[in-house]
Amino acid sequence: MTRKTQHFVQALERGFKVLHAFSGEQPLLTLTQVASISGMSTPTAQRITDTLLALGYLKRNNAKQFFLGPKVLTLGFHFLNGSQLTILAQRLINEFAERYNMTVNLTVLEGGEVIYLARNEARRFLKLDIQPGYRLPAHCAAMGKVMIAALPEPEMDEVIAGLSFERLTPHTVVDPVEFKKDVLRVREQGYAFCDRELSLEVASVAFPVLEYEGRVVAAVNVSIPAEKAQGAYLEEAEQRIKNLGRDLSESLGYQGEYPIIKPVAENA
Repeated sequence: MTRKTQHFVQALERGFKVLHAFSGEQPLLTLTQVASISGMSTPTAQRITDTLLALGYLKRNNAKQFFLGPKVLTLGFHFLNGSQLTILAQRLINEFAERYNMTVNLTVLEGGEVIYLARNEARRFLKLDIQPGYRLPAHCAAMGKVMIAALPEPEMDEVIAGLSFERLTPHTVVDPVEFKKDVLRVREQGYAFCDRELSLEVASVAFPVLEYEGRVVAAVNVSIPAEKAQGAYLEEAEQRIKNLGRDLSESLGYQGEYPIIKPVAENA
């Protein structure tokens, strides 16, 4: 028996087959469809999907359809952090920061937190050493609201229910009902604005980063002094970060309307 055969774990192989069954064309699958695409029996597919549900790699809606959960992002985080995508994003972010002397970030969502992938700090607003991999609460960050807005309704409700809603400033939204209303407004308008919700010194504008099929895969934001977050200065900052978000999206092959935020279920 060869070493490869001896140590090959078939259950792990089946788990990856189930994850690979989902695609842009088929983001929502029933158990029968998962079994058919993965080439396994329904009872076996049931055991695998139950395990992936428990681990957070799969989610299931009220119609008993499975879809990929946000935890799948953690599988590719370290690759993404060193990939050409992040290298390209960092280059565009550096050019933006140097041109406008503004702090800009690229983040993804995991559970109730945003994870920083790339950053250029032209001005330090927070007394934190924020580097790629750093996490912040999603409820008080504009990029968190953008990415939560991109979730299908059941998953959005689940994420909101799990948020800490810690009041970091008097402006932090800590009521779950009001927060959901805010997120739904973000979905409608395609971007988010947070005014002193994380710190009294900073406001933030965030736009989605879309992949070629129009799915939100990240968010990009610009931090601006709270005292300047109004009028022409704010409008100019919004236009600048909107252009960067579009450039990042186009680098992933997206060519459609921008900005736009559609949850997975609406893209099916």
